[in-house]
Amino acid sequence: MTSAPNPPPRDLFNVILMVALIVLGLACMLGNSAALFGQLAIGGLDATVRQRVAPFFTIAPWANWLFVILLMLLFLALLGRAKHNRVFGILIDSNYTMSLSRLQITLWTVLALSAYLIIFLTRLGGLSDFESLKAKNPPDALIAECAQRLDKPIAQLTAEACGSGALQIIFPPELILAMGISLTSFAGSSLIDSKKQKEHRFILTTTNAVESAKTALKNAEAHKADLQRKSEDKKAILDGYKDEREKIRKQLAAATAAPDLAKLQADIDEKDDLIAGAQEEYDNVIKVLTDAEEKRKGAEQQLQQALDQQQKAQAQSAGLLYKNTEAKQASLMDLFAGVEIGNHGIIDMSRVQMFFFTIIVVLAYAVQINALLQEPAALRHPLGISFPTFSESLNVLLGVSHGTYLSVKTVDHTTTQ
Repeated sequence: MTSAPNPPPRDLFNVILMVALIVLGLACMLGNSAALFGQLAIGGLDATVRQRVAPFFTIAPWANWLFVILLMLLFLALLGRAKHNRVFGILIDSNYTMSLSRLQITLWTVLALSAYLIIFLTRLGGLSDFESLKAKNPPDALIAECAQRLDKPIAQLTAEACGSGALQIIFPPELILAMGISLTSFAGSSLIDSKKQKEHRFILTTTNAVESAKTALKNAEAHKADLQRKSEDKKAILDGYKDEREKIRKQLAAATAAPDLAKLQADIDEKDDLIAGAQEEYDNVIKVLTDAEEKRKGAEQQLQQALDQQQKAQAQSAGLLYKNTEAKQASLMDLFAGVEIGNHGIIDMSRVQMFFFTIIVVLAYAVQINALLQEPAALRHPLGISFPTFSESLNVLLGVSHGTYLSVKTVDHTTTQ
């Protein structure tokens, strides 16, 4: 009687995703509600004491933002770990190499969405009083803009008419354009890679090596065959001389007259000289033949090595693109190396430039967002808040950088036939 098969183990990947999502959601909610929990905890205390301990129950938005970024990065690390058993697995593409485009889209996604989440949760916790802002002198800029748009006095404005709400979070056109450039670059890079993956052509360098090795082996075999024929010819001549000498020796043994003996002995001496010369020539041919056999074996080994290299090149390529055979071979150096077989062994300066440009711009924009998160009045303004703007010149540089990167990537760097 056979036992029932064990039930399949729970999918680790799904478990990790579920746990990471729950932790991320709880962390965001706890971070946003810390102030509320603190107010409930100290609500019954004396006003002076409450004022002193209240800061300990308040979490600043920038701290919440940093915490959410870390959790999102942890979530992405868990994804990469579950799929490829690598912390940076989220950056590994279909060719098992680290992708610069994936790094760019990951950085912008984490930066923008984490900031949006924290700003939304902060505004969800409570907006500034609209009537108090109306009473400010000089007038609040957003309220004055609303009054001009509605063509009403400030005193007659209402929060509903001006569009108050927690979701009034504005992405400036410059930021949308910058993120659009990165997304377009990601899509364009994928299209270029897809086209080059369909280039099913042999790599010329490995093909030439194989053809050269085949020619060398063919020449070596032909040379050996020619020497083999020469050795057989020399052996036949040598054996002929030996047979003739043997016949003369028999005649010498049967001869009795002195003149005949002298002549036969002279013939034997002559054959001995011919045999010695033929033996030397035969030995020389055999020596050269032995060398030719060694060269043939060497050419055979070179052909096998060339075939192995060709097979390896084909296994490590997806069309014209370099391809690792498994995810554990992916390296952070892939971010800077060329993506094709022909240039993977060198550093691609367009990728280096793109890497530095991306890191610097993302860090600079993160500093601007951090400064925004430290302005409670702006965060809780009932009429909305706008993300920091990009300068037009920065977007131009961003576009030029991505354009250069895609242009260099479009060019074939692998010689094929």
